[in-house]
Amino acid sequence: MPNQLVPLDHLYTLEVVEVATQLDKAHILVQAMDGVGTKLKIAFATNKHDTVGVDLVAMNVNDLVVQGAEPISFLDYFACGKLDVDTAASFIEGVARACQESGCALVGGETAEMPGMYAEGEYDAAGKATGAVHQGQKLLPDKEAMVEGDVLLGLASSGVHSNGFSLVWKILEKEGLSYHDIAPWDQSHTVGESVLTPTRIYVKPCPGVNKERAGQGYGAHNWGRLAGECPSAFEPVSLLTVNHTACLQVQISGHCNSRPEVH
Repeated sequence: MPNQLVPLDHLYTLEVVEVATQLDKAHILVQAMDGVGTKLKIAFATNKHDTVGVDLVAMNVNDLVVQGAEPISFLDYFACGKLDVDTAASFIEGVARACQESGCALVGGETAEMPGMYAEGEYDAAGKATGAVHQGQKLLPDKEAMVEGDVLLGLASSGVHSNGFSLVWKILEKEGLSYHDIAPWDQSHTVGESVLTPTRIYVKPCPGVNKERAGQGYGAHNWGRLAGECPSAFEPVSLLTVNHTACLQVQISGHCNSRPEVH
C-alpha cells in the first residue's frame, strides 16, 4: 500500500489535534503497531508489570524514529481473562510514563476481558503509535543523501530490550537460574529485575525526528545483528566500517552473547 498523505486536520481525536497543531501543515503520517512479546512471561513470574508497559510504547515509537517520524499519539490494547485492577494499573502506569518520555499523547485504548482465553494472572498487550514527518523532509532512510565519509554512530541499548526472550529463557534454564537469583552479570539485581529492564526509548537521542534533522538513516538492530542488518538498511552504501572496540556492551548482552546457544 503506498504512503498516504493525510492532512493533520483529518485526525478526529482531540488530544492528537492539540499535539498536531504545534507542527506545520501537510506532514506525512506514519504508523507503527507492535506488542511486548514473550517478555510478558517474566512479568507474570515476577509480578512486575510497569516495565513491560514501557516496552510496549518503546517498541512502537522506536519504529517511528527509524523512519524519521516524531511520535504524536499512542493507543494501547490490554486483554486478559479476568481484569486484575492492580496489575492493569501498574502496566498502564508504565505506558503513561513512556508516552511522556516519548513526547506523545496517550489518547486512549481498549481493555478486553475474555474468560477462558488466558491463564489466571496472564494477559497480552499491543499498541499503535502515530508519528509525523515534518513538511519538506523525507521518510528515512534517505539513501540518496548518503555519501562516502558519513559517520556511523551506535547508540547503546538498555539490555536485551523486548526481543529474543525465548532464547533468554533457554539460556537461563541451561544455567539453572531462576528470576529470583542474583544475576551473574550484575550482582546488584536479581535475574528478573535485570531482564525486565525496559527497552530504551530513542526518540530524544536521535536527532532526526524534529525540524533540525541531522541523521540520514537509522536502524534498530538486536543482539549483535549489526553486520547483517546494516547493509540492507543503508544501501546503496557498499562498505561500512565499524569500530567494535569503541562499543560498550551492556552486561546482560555480553553474558548472553557468550553462551553457545546464541551462535
